[in-house]
Amino acid sequence: MDNPARTAEYVALRDARCAELQRALTELLATHPRITLELGAGHGHFLTDYAAAHPAEFCVGVDLLRDRVVRATRKRDRAKLSNLAFLQAEAGEFLGALPAQVVFGRIFVLFPDPWPKRRHWKRRFISD
Repeated sequence: MDNPARTAEYVALRDARCAELQRALTELLATHPRITLELGAGHGHFLTDYAAAHPAEFCVGVDLLRDRVVRATRKRDRAKLSNLAFLQAEAGEFLGALPAQVVFGRIFVLFPDPWPKRRHWKRRFISD
């Protein structure tokens, strides 16, 4: 059953989260109209190495879980990379909050199916 109070609360929290994400992205990407994106960046192993090898590209890693973003950010800081940022966000909300002028140079989605069972189809990031 639908609970209007819980639904309204969820929508209000989602809208606030999206507004904050949009503000952060506008600030972060003001001078970087072309980005390399990794969706599901995890602990940042791949994108940190990629950003180090491609210093002319501005790279953004997005992951849903906060602890992964914290670990990836520590990895970036230890490598002293100024062309790399990690954000905690749901992929759809991140894409919806991007400023209009942003262009993707490359998009990486590595190991996108952590839900191998058939009944988990609704949780998969990529599907038919």
